[in-house]
Formats: sequence, C-alpha cells, structure tokens
Amino acid sequence: MKRWVGKVAPTKEILRNKGSIHMIHGIDVARAIIAIHKDFSKAVGQRWLLTDGRVYDWWDLASAWGSGPGDADNSNLGPDAEDCGPQAAWVRELMRETGVRALPRSSETLGRALDSREFWETFGITPLKGRMEE
Repeated sequence: MKRWVGKVAPTKEILRNKGSIHMIHGIDVARAIIAIHKDFSKAVGQRWLLTDGRVYDWWDLASAWGSGPGDADNSNLGPDAEDCGPQAAWVRELMRETGVRALPRSSETLGRALDSREFWETFGITPLKGRMEE
C-alpha cells in the first residue's frame, strides 16, 4: 500500500477529496475462503463485505507514508531510503485549510464506513492482520 499513495493521490486536490478506504490482508481473505468451504451451508445464497473491520483515512496514510520536500535528509537513512513525495506536506496544508486538528479524521468526515461484522460473526473467526500489518 505504501507505494500506492503517489498513484492514488498525485495532486493535492485529488488528495483533498480522498476519504475512507477499507482493506483486508491476503491471509485473512484466504482464511475467509477456507471458512466458507468448511461450512458452505452458511454461505449458500449469501453475500458479504470482507474487510479487516477498520476504516482507514487516506490523509492519515499519506501523512505517515509520504515525505514532503525538505522534511528529512534521507542521505543518513541508508541506501534504501527514498523520498516518497509531497503528500505528507499536502496533508499538513489540508489540515490547516480545513480545520482538521488531528488524524485520523472522524468517521463523520470520512464518509462511508463499510460493516463487515456479519461475515466474521457468521463463521466465528476474526481477522488476524488488522491495521495493515505486514
């Protein structure tokens, strides 16, 4: 996901309009598929949303994963360090412009929040990889 921030938010104006994003780790997708196969009678005719149960804020992600010009001298961080673009600086500007005092923004500000509890409750399992753990 870290590599997608620049593609999803290539300009400050596009980033301004980003709200919530929902994710799920591949391991939890695999566990969900296995759970369905183990008890297919619960799945017949059903449709679910599948997320890790969290709502992520694009601004929060861009702020954490981007580095604005002049934010840091990456030369002392080693050869693998790289400038991740201006998104972190844009987030600070957007926060000031819109009166957002802290990240992540509130659910009301983010907009849509998908509810995936029904799937996890139906099959009696819980996502293992929340908070975008690697």
